[in-house]
Amino acid sequence: MDIMACPLRHQWDLRTRSPHTLFDELKVAAEELGYRVDVGVPFQVEESSFSHAATVKAQFSAERQVAQRYNRTQGGLGALALAVAFAFLALGFVGTVLTAHVILIVTGFVLVMAGLAAVATAFHVRKQYLVVTMEGRARPAGGGEVEGAGLGDIVAHVRVVAGTSTALFAGGTEIKGGLAEPRAEMLEQDFAAFKRSVEGVLPAYVTG
Repeated sequence: MDIMACPLRHQWDLRTRSPHTLFDELKVAAEELGYRVDVGVPFQVEESSFSHAATVKAQFSAERQVAQRYNRTQGGLGALALAVAFAFLALGFVGTVLTAHVILIVTGFVLVMAGLAAVATAFHVRKQYLVVTMEGRARPAGGGEVEGAGLGDIVAHVRVVAGTSTALFAGGTEIKGGLAEPRAEMLEQDFAAFKRSVEGVLPAYVTG
């Protein structure tokens, strides 16, 4: 998921020790809020042949189900369509096959398909997505070369960016348009919980 596509984003510019452990803490913060985390870019340090500094980067995305509802009207119409369909099919298969019977049978099969589709998509599920990236430059805490330094000895200037978005699904298919748009305050409230978790973790890693 592209973080720039997220309607809500927040960033922290930090000088931090043990950035790899901080990245692990960010994943834990998301998991504690009920997100299922998928690490797209594991924490990595890329050495530079031109300086003592190295590039660090990492990224994970996460998702969780935040709401589910059953559209009773849609489900009821689907059930009604199925009932009518079976009635038409029963009438269509009784007696000799005349034009009227063929019409009843065809109509019955069409209503069966429409009824099944209506019932299957009556369940609406909303999911919330979270994307977190970390990028920056790192040096060994005591100076010298990055190569050979343990990850715990690295101090990095990093930018952590978190973004969130949401999507509505019916029958496993994403719904687009106005119906899919959540109330802005709900999205902001959920995102604020993650930001509070992150800011509770940062003091243990930020260094002067």
